[in-house]
Amino acid sequence: MRKILGAKQEPAEKGIFKWVVGILLLGGIIGGCFLIYRWWTKPTPEQIKQNEEHKKILNKQIEEIKEAINKNKTNLEKAKKGEKYGWETIDEFTKSPLFDPSNKELAELEKVRNQLIGRWNEILGEFKKWDDEDKKQNKSLWERQTNGRWKMLTESLDKDPAVNARFDKFIRSFYQKFAEKKGIKIHEPRIDFRGFGHFYISEEDLISGRSEMGRTHSPEKEGVTLSGYAGEPKKISNYIMVIDLNQVYLLNNGKIDMDKFYVGDPTIKGSKILPIGFDELTETIAHEIAHALQNVMNIDNYKINKTGHVVCSQCESSGERDANENLLYPEWAAEHTKLTTEIKQMIESSSEYQEFKKWWQGSA
Repeated sequence: MRKILGAKQEPAEKGIFKWVVGILLLGGIIGGCFLIYRWWTKPTPEQIKQNEEHKKILNKQIEEIKEAINKNKTNLEKAKKGEKYGWETIDEFTKSPLFDPSNKELAELEKVRNQLIGRWNEILGEFKKWDDEDKKQNKSLWERQTNGRWKMLTESLDKDPAVNARFDKFIRSFYQKFAEKKGIKIHEPRIDFRGFGHFYISEEDLISGRSEMGRTHSPEKEGVTLSGYAGEPKKISNYIMVIDLNQVYLLNNGKIDMDKFYVGDPTIKGSKILPIGFDELTETIAHEIAHALQNVMNIDNYKINKTGHVVCSQCESSGERDANENLLYPEWAAEHTKLTTEIKQMIESSSEYQEFKKWWQGSA
């Protein structure tokens, strides 16, 4: 083996040692730089406090948006069913100028919040799409009803003896069934209940939004008869009653299939829409049967109102009031409300109700 003159070889161990020292020095430099970086970017006490506040706000907003999403899902379904609904809004939230972008927890919360806002906007978009379609449909239905056209639509049903007979049978049935259940003396000689009278039109009241949807009354030419000896309080000796319903309800029949009456152009803000669905019809029938039965219950305790008419029944909606808008007969109004609720419950839990509904919605 040849030897190179003048070259001095270092031991292998010394070379390895240099490498180890070099690596350690490099690691120390990198570590030092990292510590300097961490120190330089370390949040100040003010930033830490602000981030904690930011975290609380984000968590609160996340819960609020979740709640708004759930409520708006329900509101959208209510709107589609024609029920009353509200709309939940969400507040804008601006990042704090001291927001720490390196805070992973805050970044994740921001991400969740933004995803929820995206879902909220999706539901809002669904609602706006439905609302636009609903407005178009409402406009179309209003055009079919306006200028008295609704009367022409319902005329054949109003004049149909089978329709009138079906309503008469239904009303008489529950008038009698509820009276028997409660022990109300409807068969006494002074009472002459004649069931369903007719469908009436009160267009001026409909347009003004003041129309009653049903009425229990005595025919004008017959009315209520008072009799008694001179000097003694007069008693009711004959009380004829009949129940009429607003003809606008006929728009809900299966042949026409409308569940709203448009008092004005529905595209104009503030225009009133009157619900006339089957549930409203049932409520009105129960309401009027309650009036008829209350007349029987109070036949010996009647009042004479300021127009000179006999009064034996009052309700919250149309009850007579004093100058301060207080009901003159609040006990009767409360009694009527209770009767209406119980009668409606009896009607809706019966097989007759299901048969009547099927007939009505299928078309008369």
